[in-house]
Amino acid sequence: MKIKTLSIVLLTLGLSACASTWDGIKDDASRNSNKAEANLKETGDAIERQWDRTKEGTQKRLDSTGNAIKEGWQKLTD
Repeated sequence: MKIKTLSIVLLTLGLSACASTWDGIKDDASRNSNKAEANLKETGDAIERQWDRTKEGTQKRLDSTGNAIKEGWQKLTD
């Protein structure tokens, strides 16, 4: 009888420990998922900002080159 009671107590304690561990794992996974999502969004925003700066810089260089060609052409044709 004592062995049966002891085994039931140990089984109960073991299962409750497993449940606590499982809850902890789920909480950790959820927290890590949220952090990863935030980091991904932050990285995407940084890429968009860099792309906008690249487009602006390219447009400025294109405009400067176009102006230089026009000025050079005017000097040649005058």
